[in-house]
Amino acid sequence: MDNRLKANLSVFYIDIEDKQVTEYVPGVMGARKIKNAAEAHSQGVELEVQASTPIGLDLIAGVGYMDTEIDKWTATEADFGQYEYSGKDLPNAPEYTYNLGAQYRMACGFFGRVDLLGVGDFYFDTKNDIKQSAYQLVNLRIGYESRHYDIILWAKNVFDEKYAKRKVDWGGDQLGQDGDPRMFGVKATYRF
Repeated sequence: MDNRLKANLSVFYIDIEDKQVTEYVPGVMGARKIKNAAEAHSQGVELEVQASTPIGLDLIAGVGYMDTEIDKWTATEADFGQYEYSGKDLPNAPEYTYNLGAQYRMACGFFGRVDLLGVGDFYFDTKNDIKQSAYQLVNLRIGYESRHYDIILWAKNVFDEKYAKRKVDWGGDQLGQDGDPRMFGVKATYRF
């Protein structure tokens, strides 16, 4: 197809011994501890496809699937005694991610782009008690690019999707850091 279609496929399996995980200490602002999670594994697949058309339209799509699991780990917890982590998901590892994008570029330098980014459910902690539900973000860019200068208008999280970047147990409550809200901006570049 005259190099107008590109595809990348990755398949992986990672067998982890002496996995270290970082967790926040409940009720102590900013304090973290590193634990040795013994044995775990991660496996998955990622597919990315990009198609370019003769009229300046590029289409991009990608999808990833990942399965993670703690295989063997029994830990002594100060507040619970022995706790069995085996069978739990590794933290901060969504089961799936995806992206869809379209970009139109004119020969005179004007362009526009829209991207949809999706993230599946995942846990913030090794006990799998603190969960982030699936969410989607839409980003936009429109602008003009030339040999010497660019001017680009951009918007991130156009629909102001609510999600968390981080959550921790805070003495029975959850303390979190919100994801980036809707943002707009202008980027200007001059090359000399």
